[in-house]
Order: sequence, then structure tokens, then C-alpha cells
Amino acid sequence: MKTFEQRCNLSTGYVTSMRKGFGPEKLNNVLMAFPELNRDWLLYGEGEMLKETIGNGRLSSTIVSDKSFRTYFKEENVRMVPLLNIDSVGGMHSSNEVGEYEPEFILDMLPFKGAIQGDVAIKETGDSMSPRIPSGAIMLLRRVMEWQEYFGYGHVFVLVLTDGRRITKRVTKCIENPREYVLCESINPAYPSEELPKKMIYSVWKVIDVLVHEGY
Repeated sequence: MKTFEQRCNLSTGYVTSMRKGFGPEKLNNVLMAFPELNRDWLLYGEGEMLKETIGNGRLSSTIVSDKSFRTYFKEENVRMVPLLNIDSVGGMHSSNEVGEYEPEFILDMLPFKGAIQGDVAIKETGDSMSPRIPSGAIMLLRRVMEWQEYFGYGHVFVLVLTDGRRITKRVTKCIENPREYVLCESINPAYPSEELPKKMIYSVWKVIDVLVHEGY
């Protein structure tokens, strides 16, 4: 691993602490050092690791013989996930740092174990989901399709509302009117639960993983 990091002009221990993120500059370093690497495999886990074999079917690249690198990216099912500039706020009545009319773009690429194609990462703001998801944490999100038919109550979701707001809540069943409402709960006991009309929900994203503080 040390040889790989030196060749790519990365700091010692960078790959084994990849939760820091794999920004465009570092990605370019790797691809320049190892042009045989498949970019889509490195970013998204798609296709083969190498574009082609070298010399009689034998792989001569240092990266191929570096088992720790291959283990981290392939055997451990790690995928690079786009970190978007948008945020989700814990409070029902709080504003997002990035408003609904501001453009979305990718800030960085972060590695997550168990991520799949289509997952994204965004920042949490506000304190209503602390200490489980404190303000500043990075959440790995996976879109829930057909949530109108089956929500999966009891899990934490980012709800994109019809007015453009993005809120993070643990969603449970609304006993009084489950057909038209869901109950949005906070982790922080200082914030009360509130009923939310389903008609106000535009899309639903399940929180799959959370990176906190120096973990990203």
C-alpha cells in the first residue's frame, strides 16, 4: 500500500483511511499513475478493475499485486458515492442551508461500504437528530421507490417535501390517520414528534450510513 500511495503522490495511510474522501485531485493522481485502471470501476464499482491485462495475461501493475487496495475496494464492496452540496435539516420548521432554488452539484466522492449505484451523500444540519446524526454529519442516502405503498416505518429517512425543503426524521405510523399522515420523530428528546401529511412528501430517501466528525 505504501508503494501505491507514493506512486500516486498520496500521503502515507491515505487509502486505509479513505473516509476522508477521494476528491477530484486525488482521483486524477491515481488515474495518471495507473492508466490501466477502469475509472468507472474506481468511482462506481462498475465493470472490471483494469482496462486490459498486460503481457501474456499477467498483470504487471503495482496496484494489482497490492492486496490491501483490492480488498478495500472490491472484497469489502466499497463504492465511491457523490457528495452533493445540499443538506437536510433535522427540524420540521427550520430552513435548509442550501435552498430549493439553488443548483445541485457534486462536491466530492466518498467511499461507503455497501453502497449501490444511485446512492448519494449529503450533509445534516440542525440538532433534532442528535446524537445519532449530529449537525455536520454526512449521510449515505438511498431512494425509496413506491413509498406510498410501503414506507418501512421505524427507520430514519430524508424527506423531500413539495415546497423544496429536505428534512431528516425517523418515520413511524400515524395511528389516528395512517392513510393520509406519517409521524415524524426526532432523536433529540427536546424536539416533539409531529404529524406530516403524505401529500406534502415529494420523495423519500432512506439513511443507510452516517459519517460523523473526523470520519469523513
